[in-house]
Amino acid sequence: INRVGKYFRQINGIDISSGMITLAKTSNSKGSFVVGDGNILPYKNDEFDMVISHAAFHYLDRDKALDEAIRVLRPSGVLVIAEVIRLTKYKKPFEKFILRYIFTVVRLIIKYGIKKAKICSGIYSESELAKFSR
Repeated sequence: INRVGKYFRQINGIDISSGMITLAKTSNSKGSFVVGDGNILPYKNDEFDMVISHAAFHYLDRDKALDEAIRVLRPSGVLVIAEVIRLTKYKKPFEKFILRYIFTVVRLIIKYGIKKAKICSGIYSESELAKFSR
């Protein structure tokens, strides 16, 4: 939150863990953070310019989480799903990413008619992350 939060006027966060919400509240003064389920977002339709799921998407029901993210996102908004990929039996992180998440991108395109979809893999600096906020 502290790394990307400085690029935004307002931050709203949700986490199932009350401990994580307490940590977020103490480390970010311009945020509004609530305990809740990412499958059922407590926000209005078309409320946000950007929705970011960071290291949480794999815990959620993918279809419900995508439906909710799209619901609260403004029509011109940006959806970012960032996941940590651990090397296990796969030789390359990208192989695991493709096997696990490519169908999520396909569902987004088919279900919502998204015209632009980009799959990114890698480690991003703060300046690269700032590009998402523009």
